[in-house]
Amino acid sequence: MINGLAFIPVTTFKKYGAFFSSYSFSLYILHLPFIFLLMSCINDVEKGLLYNKTGLGYFILLWLLANIVAWFFSLFTEKKTAEIRRRIKNIGTQIQ
Repeated sequence: MINGLAFIPVTTFKKYGAFFSSYSFSLYILHLPFIFLLMSCINDVEKGLLYNKTGLGYFILLWLLANIVAWFFSLFTEKKTAEIRRRIKNIGTQIQ
């Protein structure tokens, strides 16, 4: 796959990789409960997602919404990680 995508500059991969990894922990924590919540709103939830156009549409919608919610959540959590680490480190040095 990498050989097939050799025409795409490495900087492009780095840019998108950095973006998707910037909210990966929030996605890890939130995606399953969020998808269960959304699937409970679908009328045919007892059947699961079907392998047809409607099922594919639901899957893409759930995937997009889970990623958007995780990214939004990360704005309030993961973006502040460096600041929180700095504060904890400062508290640790004050205690000693």
